[in-house]
Amino acid sequence: MPADPLQEVAPVPAETAPDPPVPGSAATDNAEAYAGWVDLVERIRTGEIDGMAELYHLFSRGIRFYLCRQLGPQELDDKVHDTFVVVVQAIRKGELREPQRLMGFVRTIVRRQVAAHIDKVVHSRREQMDLDSTVRIADPRGNPEEAAIFHQRVELIRRVLGELGERDREIL
Repeated sequence: MPADPLQEVAPVPAETAPDPPVPGSAATDNAEAYAGWVDLVERIRTGEIDGMAELYHLFSRGIRFYLCRQLGPQELDDKVHDTFVVVVQAIRKGELREPQRLMGFVRTIVRRQVAAHIDKVVHSRREQMDLDSTVRIADPRGNPEEAAIFHQRVELIRRVLGELGERDREIL
């Protein structure tokens, strides 16, 4: 048995081997784009400012529009910046294992932040509804029933006072 089992692997016949990418084809364009993402990630890892500027420029176009469609224009710049910071920190910590998949990584982070923001808004609305349903504000004018009872009492008091003698009214 040989020391390296991989040396015994038979070569792939020429007719089944994949064709090399043709210049100008989609496969070549994808390979160049992936190489660009790998270079960009490496520049960000090493702390180069131009790498972060290039990434922020990408964010200002695509991510900004996506966030605006999903969450509205309120605090849009803050949301774009927060997402940018999360992506840069993840790249610097080495959490992006496959640099050629940078845009998929960014999309995942953006979707998670959108979901977290929506969840936060839903919970805050739910808390506001809970407070609103338990608080009751009394109307200082009262209701028609209380007003009728008040007028009946006033009439009753006047009638009783009218039946009393003058001396009894003075005492009361």
